[in-house]
Amino acid sequence: MKKLLLIFGLVSLFSCQKELKYAYELEPVNLSQSKDKSNLKSDLQFVSIAYSDLFGKQIAASDLNVILEGYNSVGDKGVVIDRVLRKMLAVNGIIKPDASVMRADLDAFIEESFERFLVRKPAEMERWFFASIMEKNSALQPEDIYYALMTSTEYRYY
Repeated sequence: MKKLLLIFGLVSLFSCQKELKYAYELEPVNLSQSKDKSNLKSDLQFVSIAYSDLFGKQIAASDLNVILEGYNSVGDKGVVIDRVLRKMLAVNGIIKPDASVMRADLDAFIEESFERFLVRKPAEMERWFFASIMEKNSALQPEDIYYALMTSTEYRYY
């Protein structure tokens, strides 16, 4: 039995090795290290940054005070954030592309929106998800995508 194992071991050790026919090369991929967003924005920071992200300018002190009074008067911040963002998105003057421009180049719109609101490039899965949703639902407007990004947990942190 030992001789059989020895012969089998020697045969497998010196057996022919198949030569590889194909060699595959991968293109280098630049990866950026994601920033650790572990600091929660204060109420003042959240409102100010949201306004700046949408309108491209600072919010007036009087408007900020009015929003913060309402913001601080309700205990459930999720509800307040929803209302504040809906109101801001309904006001004329937000910086946004026309829906036809958005649909002409979904990939560029998604990338610009992620960089604008989340200060990073979208992952491939996020890019695919948003493009797929936007292709399936022709009623979606830029404001809807902005709302989705701005109500995400990630937007609350810096």
